[in-house]
Amino acid sequence: MIIKIIKIICVNLNNLRYVSAKMFAIVALAFVSCAEINTPDGDASIFDLSTPELTAFDQWLRENFVDTYNINVIYKYSDYDTHLHYNVVPADVEQSKKMAFLVKYLWLDAYTEAADNGIHFLRANAPRVLQFTGSGEWSSSGTMSAGSAEGIYKITINDVNSLDQTNIAAQLYYFETMHHEFGHFLHFAKDYPPEFSAISRTDYLIEYHTRDSEEAAQTGFVSAYAGLNSDEDFVETLAAYIVYDDEWWDKKLQEAQAKGSEIILRKVDLIRRYMLNAWGIDLDLLRTIVQRRIEEAPNLDINDILGF
Repeated sequence: MIIKIIKIICVNLNNLRYVSAKMFAIVALAFVSCAEINTPDGDASIFDLSTPELTAFDQWLRENFVDTYNINVIYKYSDYDTHLHYNVVPADVEQSKKMAFLVKYLWLDAYTEAADNGIHFLRANAPRVLQFTGSGEWSSSGTMSAGSAEGIYKITINDVNSLDQTNIAAQLYYFETMHHEFGHFLHFAKDYPPEFSAISRTDYLIEYHTRDSEEAAQTGFVSAYAGLNSDEDFVETLAAYIVYDDEWWDKKLQEAQAKGSEIILRKVDLIRRYMLNAWGIDLDLLRTIVQRRIEEAPNLDINDILGF
């Protein structure tokens, strides 16, 4: 409507009796000259309608994430897409290639293998957006976020630039984060049983970081962060069971001692039943698949597999 009014004004500039003071005010606010106006029936558009050129990596992401799982991967830095209360750096392109491949290999493809009609399951329940940042998100309390989930829409994976594919055993927190955040998507869609929340109801702590690993384990949590609330407890326990091997679990249960280990194992059993009843997924089968893929991943030539 404003464009139409400005056009009328431009046509009538030689006859000021047709131009009201209100129209002149609109022109002043628009900060545009008659020669610069692009109208709907003109040759130019105020929007960039060109199609961005896709790199080989972009094309691979389109075929393997968008077309297969309905997930858009954002690896190029954008203020709009990052959390503005943290200072983060862009993800390196080569590191993003490795992370995208490993996300698919250790998370999406693992669920596809474990679940009946796994691709449909992921299309229905996976995030619509996966975001990479180059650095971690550090809080004033000294904790670093390796990733986060935003509702049932988006998962962010941080610190991509530090990924070392050859030493995945020492960097399992990346992949624990993937399964952790996806666990939120699952319980948002179908809530876990109330018995899980009741187990440690009186032991959750807002200042979770004040507990060390040993105290958290002996209280019945697989990590200090699991002691924040029942939602984080659920997804931390789920992800830890999937990602960490028997040696890690033996040490964790020894650290937890009798009382803590009994609580942790009771939580694992409830998660096992939840995954089967709610989603038809055998948790132990999923764990076996992920463990196998973790062992295979360091020896994979990602650039050769991707072909670019």
